[in-house]
Amino acid sequence: MVAAMAVTPFLNNAATVLVMAPIAASFATGTGYRPEAFLLAVTIGAGCDFLTLPIGHPLMQHAGDGAKRL
Repeated sequence: MVAAMAVTPFLNNAATVLVMAPIAASFATGTGYRPEAFLLAVTIGAGCDFLTLPIGHPLMQHAGDGAKRL
């Protein structure tokens, strides 16, 4: 989840899931767990990109601009 959150500000949400899903699924099967939980963590992490950086979401960019003018 944290890796997907870190990648999402630089890629689109869908692109992040397409890149990270095979990695998460192979990691889950390699460790003996079911991949559904890992895939769900990747999708939630891709959707939570606004939590990683202040520039992760367009609304946060606008809020940052307003704070600089004060």
